[in-house]
Amino acid sequence: MRVLILGGTEFVGRALVQEALARSWEVTVFNRGTNAAPAGVTALIGDRRTASGLAALAAAAKSAAQTETAAHSGMAAHTEIAAHSGMAAHAGTAAQARAAAHTGAAAHADAAAHADADADADAAAHADADGKTATVADLDFPHYRWDLVVDTWSWEPFAVRDSARLLAPFADRYAYVSSRSVYADPVPAGADESAPLVPSNLSDGDPALRNAATAGAPATGSDGEQGTVALAEGWPSAPPQLEVDYARGKAGAERALVEAFGDRALIVRPGLVLGPWENIGRLPWWLGRIAQGGEVLAPGDPSGGIQYIDARDLAAFTLDAGSRGLGGAFNVVSPAGAATLGRLLETAVDVTGSDARLLWVPAERILSAGVSPWIELPIWLPEGADHDMMHAGDVSKALAAGLSIRPLEQAVADTWRWLQSVGGMAPQRADRPTVGLDPDVERRLLADG
Repeated sequence: MRVLILGGTEFVGRALVQEALARSWEVTVFNRGTNAAPAGVTALIGDRRTASGLAALAAAAKSAAQTETAAHSGMAAHTEIAAHSGMAAHAGTAAQARAAAHTGAAAHADAAAHADADADADAAAHADADGKTATVADLDFPHYRWDLVVDTWSWEPFAVRDSARLLAPFADRYAYVSSRSVYADPVPAGADESAPLVPSNLSDGDPALRNAATAGAPATGSDGEQGTVALAEGWPSAPPQLEVDYARGKAGAERALVEAFGDRALIVRPGLVLGPWENIGRLPWWLGRIAQGGEVLAPGDPSGGIQYIDARDLAAFTLDAGSRGLGGAFNVVSPAGAATLGRLLETAVDVTGSDARLLWVPAERILSAGVSPWIELPIWLPEGADHDMMHAGDVSKALAAGLSIRPLEQAVADTWRWLQSVGGMAPQRADRPTVGLDPDVERRLLADG
């Protein structure tokens, strides 16, 4: 299997790469290069928010095909393509690599590349002078295919729109790691993948919108349509915006993927994601706080249900489903009622070997003190609509498709071991708020009890 992972160096992306390598798959990652690429992968560098970044992806595909040709001749099989802001990616059109399309995961035809000795190198990929993203025709792809693309993008939908359109002729399937946050409020307990979604637009965040606003022109996406663009069925429409929140961004990206790939699109919707390399800070904060010992504020009811998935299980399901040709949307977390917050926190006490004592404080007292669930007290949501959305969803579709969830105790213990291995301080995503309860607030709430 050939897999292209857009991202691939942090948390879920890292888990995807590790799982794919463990299966002996041929792994390519494409990202901005801000973190070192994992060993054993082909690393391609480019910024998806820029036209030149996508041009670099096209040139990278050409280079990958040429590299495969070289590998058949005993030459090195790794390549790196760098994309520089505002520059076009170049590849020699006189030296075209030909690779036969897959007829099976392990069946590849030899490729031959011929070059004229005096041929000039033309630009195989470029952006128009006005900054519009280069088209597939502009990018001059070779006959090179990935069996599966996996995308973990969490920002403006236009980036997924452009990547999906670019890759649609050259990838068999495309999986997108979305979120259960895409469901529109209120989300009742037991809701499945058919629940209504938040309004979105696949052109949200498109730089063309910013340019139009500066020029005083009507807001359009790069599709040239004012207001809404071509819609995928099931995704409520909204006029495009420059700035969007997390839920709308994920929903817009889903829409963009379905528009480009149709039934070849796989959408996985996790909720609470745990496990080693977590860079949001939820479970790491609880482990760090409990490791300090003493009286620890535990919120609400210990029997309150939680739904979670370890990033490694999320990766395994995504790659399994993608390689099997599954399409559509799947809620991918543990079954409702199978785990509780009390069990998670008690497990944290056990694995840290702490003398911590959990003191359960009623939700009403916590909320009246102005403490924010989920942010100041990570993972916890009091009973109500938010809890029903995040911790009471129907996951029967994913379970029927083979979703496997490791025990909560294993996820917590493995996260603690990893946290110790990195000095007790988890990495933190710059675009997410720092989580955790102020110690003074915790002391006041415990004293009031």
